[in-house]
Amino acid sequence: MFEKITDKVTELAVAAKVYDARSVMKDFASRFHRDESGAAMVEYTVLLGLILAITIATISLVGTNLSTIWNSVQTATATAAGN
Repeated sequence: MFEKITDKVTELAVAAKVYDARSVMKDFASRFHRDESGAAMVEYTVLLGLILAITIATISLVGTNLSTIWNSVQTATATAAGN
């Protein structure tokens, strides 16, 4: 008789934990659905990507032009020095 009661108590405790876990997951899913901070993070990430792409393109263009100017100055300096 005592074993049956113990088994039933154990069964009820397990059922309560399963119900509690479902309740926790349902609450989490509900909060996740309402939370919009993730959307803002995605928007900021896209913005950061665009800024990074523009920065890299600008550095590439300026770097090429700067290299050309530097070579012209180097050539003019060498010519003026008589080398």
